[in-house]
Amino acid sequence: PRTEIIKAYGIQAYACHPLMMGERVLGTLSFGARRRASFSPDDLALMKAVADQVAIAMDRKLAEEALQQSEARYRAVGELIPFGIWTATPDGSWDYISESFLKMVDQPLERCQGIGWMNFLPQEDIRPTILAWQKCLHTGGFWDHELKVKSVDGSYYTVLSRGVPLAERLAAELMAAYKLEGG
Repeated sequence: PRTEIIKAYGIQAYACHPLMMGERVLGTLSFGARRRASFSPDDLALMKAVADQVAIAMDRKLAEEALQQSEARYRAVGELIPFGIWTATPDGSWDYISESFLKMVDQPLERCQGIGWMNFLPQEDIRPTILAWQKCLHTGGFWDHELKVKSVDGSYYTVLSRGVPLAERLAAELMAAYKLEGG
């Protein structure tokens, strides 16, 4: 059936190359010519090179789409946690903070990044929190602390702040989620 369709377009020479990424077939790329009966070995080699480049581009595009979907899911989960999710760089500076945390403290991201989030702790809790945070970063251990966080209305919420090292980036990087432990 496909041969008949190709011939109906006046195609005399036809070549189809698989778009491969490792063992995975992403699709096929077809070439046709109306004015010749066959392709030369050089023509076929060029077509294969083009198909290989198309496969690389398609694989990259699919990976980008998968990453975007993963990031969207991650952010959606973060927004479902009332007191937020954050990530920190290996030096301990917060580099991502979910919108739910920013809304709770009614501050822009820039004010909370780095160690700006500590501005929302009671004054007497800041130094012990810094020391515990530095110890956690130094040892690469888990972060598991109750914190009092001042919300936009001036009240403090006691939250459980938990973090784990993320091995796929650097061992000192942490991710933590807040959840209500009491008020």
